[in-house]
Amino acid sequence: MQEFVKKVAFRKINKNKEKKFEMNPVYFNVGFYLLVPLLLGIFIGYQADKMFKTKPIFVLIGIGFGTISSFYNLWKLLKE
Repeated sequence: MQEFVKKVAFRKINKNKEKKFEMNPVYFNVGFYLLVPLLLGIFIGYQADKMFKTKPIFVLIGIGFGTISSFYNLWKLLKE
């Protein structure tokens, strides 16, 4: 788990044989990359449930799409 966090949040820089870590500004937005699609999927699913008068169906679909898009965003971020 620690290696994953270091890979996501830090970039290792070797200067003068010292190990230093520098924050990459792109990775400050990881929370938004993961949270916003999930919340958006829940919100759209909730609104669709209200419109069609169904209870949990569209919320569950929204959670599924939100989770998939969150992992896709994380994969794109790690690929860079």
